[in-house]
Amino acid sequence: HYYLSWLATGTVLAGWAAGGFLQKKDEPDLVSRFERNPHLRRWVAAYLLAASAVPLARFTLELARRDHLREQAVAYVKSQAALEDYVLVWGNEPFVHVLSHRRSPTRFFEQYPLYQPGYERAALIEVFLREIQAKPPKLIIDASAGNTIAPPLDAQLRRRWMDRRGQPVLPELEQVFQHFANRYERIDAIGPWSVYRY
Repeated sequence: HYYLSWLATGTVLAGWAAGGFLQKKDEPDLVSRFERNPHLRRWVAAYLLAASAVPLARFTLELARRDHLREQAVAYVKSQAALEDYVLVWGNEPFVHVLSHRRSPTRFFEQYPLYQPGYERAALIEVFLREIQAKPPKLIIDASAGNTIAPPLDAQLRRRWMDRRGQPVLPELEQVFQHFANRYERIDAIGPWSVYRY
């Protein structure tokens, strides 16, 4: 739907280009007609440049927003957790670990194998739970906001996520959520991300 505004312009340009091709019947083929018509080349180049500017601008703005959020999360983690503390970032944001120099309590610094259909297995979730029980993270940053794959740690948000997903998570993952609910409390937010403390 982002490109609907370009539909009318594209149609006019396509019609103009087709008309230009069809008027010059003495040219041997369409490619040479395009090569010999500098106005058509300029219009096509201008259209392609303008059409690519919208998604490129959206992509660049989203990257800048995510980078700013990551910087805030890194600064927060550095101020709230010592170097020897474990920090769990729930979702797909391993940059926080790398840039804050704080360790993950588990090998699953990215938890997609725990809840991604087709990859999720009870044995992996059990390993994850044992690892976070053995090395409890001081902080958990729930970076699931804006990520349609990761289930939120907040029970109410997770119910809405489950409705959209259309299938339940494995029962072992519910045990992980219960573990977090029993031992962690929400203390802060970093933009849309929630922060929980042990």
